[in-house]
Amino acid sequence: MNSGMQRPRLRLVRTASGTVVLVCCLFFAIFTSLVGYWLVQTRQFYLDQAMGTMEGLTSTYKAYTEKAVNEIDFSLQLVQGYARQQGALGPRLMQAVAPVLELRRKHTPYVSNLIIVDARGVVVSATAAATTTIGTDVTDREFFAAHRARPDAGYHVGPVISSRLNPDELRFTISRRLGGARGEFLGAVVALVNAQLLGQDYALHLDDSSVSVTLMRLDGMVLSRTPYLKEQIGQILPSFARYKGDPPQRSSFVIKSQIDQVTRLIAQRRFDGMPMLIAVTQLQEAALTRWSASVPVAVGIWGLVLLTTVAAGALVLHQGRRREEVQLELRHSVEALNEAQRIAKVGHMDHDLGSGQVRWSDQIYQLLEVDRKRVIPSVEACHEQVHPQDRQMLAHACGQSSALQQPYEVTYRLCMPDGRIKWVNESCTFEYDRASRPVRAVITLQDISVRKQAEEALVRLNSELEERVTQRTQLLQKARDEAERANRAPIGIPVRHEP
Repeated sequence: MNSGMQRPRLRLVRTASGTVVLVCCLFFAIFTSLVGYWLVQTRQFYLDQAMGTMEGLTSTYKAYTEKAVNEIDFSLQLVQGYARQQGALGPRLMQAVAPVLELRRKHTPYVSNLIIVDARGVVVSATAAATTTIGTDVTDREFFAAHRARPDAGYHVGPVISSRLNPDELRFTISRRLGGARGEFLGAVVALVNAQLLGQDYALHLDDSSVSVTLMRLDGMVLSRTPYLKEQIGQILPSFARYKGDPPQRSSFVIKSQIDQVTRLIAQRRFDGMPMLIAVTQLQEAALTRWSASVPVAVGIWGLVLLTTVAAGALVLHQGRRREEVQLELRHSVEALNEAQRIAKVGHMDHDLGSGQVRWSDQIYQLLEVDRKRVIPSVEACHEQVHPQDRQMLAHACGQSSALQQPYEVTYRLCMPDGRIKWVNESCTFEYDRASRPVRAVITLQDISVRKQAEEALVRLNSELEERVTQRTQLLQKARDEAERANRAPIGIPVRHEP
């Protein structure tokens, strides 16, 4: 019966260990999810932070570019005004505005030269650096065709072109239509902007090598870029095809470049009244530098938690197995104890005097011959079967033991339900608290009926032997007495024998 009680405990131990392992796995899964969520959120935070920084830079470079273009356009409008007054183009026009233009060159160092084109598309005048272009036919140029076709056009931003004098020098044009007093088309005035110098001027305001500034037309053609990359200036970037026509006023996004396959963060702004865009670009890896530095820390913490969880799970499993082994050993010990008690016919009771709780061993039920399902363990239930003649003796032994604080041992009889008498030996030991009050009693009962029967049989045998010895002794004594009387009788006188 005890073995059957232990098996559920062992199953409970296994279930508890499995539950703890499951809890560890669940905790680790939740922690992994939290770490992943934290990494995703912090990555997005640093991207948003970098994007906000670049959007702020677009505002700065937009204002700077607008100022530069307005400085250039001021010179163009100056030439436009003189042309309207004179009603003709030629060297005299350039000579009239040259002093003013020279004074303004310190504000526009990236303007390489200024040329004037007549209605035929022939360069008729130029600044000193471009005098060799006089007489050149530019009717195939975009700026000339645009101004001739649209009388109401403002200034025009042309594509990137190579210098005739220096093919490695890339320029783009900003031009205005020249008209007479009656609005007739006289030609165009064109400012040639050095893309490289403008890019270098942009770079003076940058302190981050991972950030670049790009000026482009609405069709996506790169006009200037920093850091300076000549192979990209003049190209139409595929990633900006979405802005053809009517691009949004401002936007920001992450895109993988189709040129070098590098992912970049881009913030873009459109100019008010200018057919251009300014974009600030940063490498995604550079924007996530701080986040990348935190990833090893997060991975390290994750690994530490993983090792801790594995160690905790292993420890729990080890403790579970050890507890199971201990439970198994305890079960074997209890079985061995019960078997020893059964053989020795010894049982014990554990009485907690404070709570009144009493626990009986299996052998007590067998010794008292009662059903464990019907009888509640108690000292009274045991003493109810004491022989009436022995109850006073047992009560006296208990009282004397409690008064002297000494264990007692007493032998008495038990009356069985079928009328049999069973002899038991009871020994009791008390445990006391600091105030010398008994708090626990351990009572041991041993069935000594067989020994009592042997003792009674031995007593009977001794009595029979003593009786036989007495009878034998009496017979011998009588024989000796008769022999003595015979010896004292006279010789010759026949002895008369009694019949």
